[in-house]
Amino acid sequence: MQYKAGDRVRVKSRRWFRDNAIDGSVCYGSMITDFSKKMKRCCGKKATVTDVGEGGILWLDKFPHMFCAEMLDPING
Repeated sequence: MQYKAGDRVRVKSRRWFRDNAIDGSVCYGSMITDFSKKMKRCCGKKATVTDVGEGGILWLDKFPHMFCAEMLDPING
């Protein structure tokens, strides 16, 4: 899914992380990206996209980490 600044999202659950993590990283597309222990604390929490960078990297208002779209779910309404 394509996100834009201002979109409300929820970081995926810890269960999703457990099911998709490989040595503390998750696959997105053909790449493997880091999902650190600090990022696990964000699981299940809501936030707003503040910026979208090159390659679809997302910054959220409540967390000092970069996320990719596969780590997030949209919040409708």
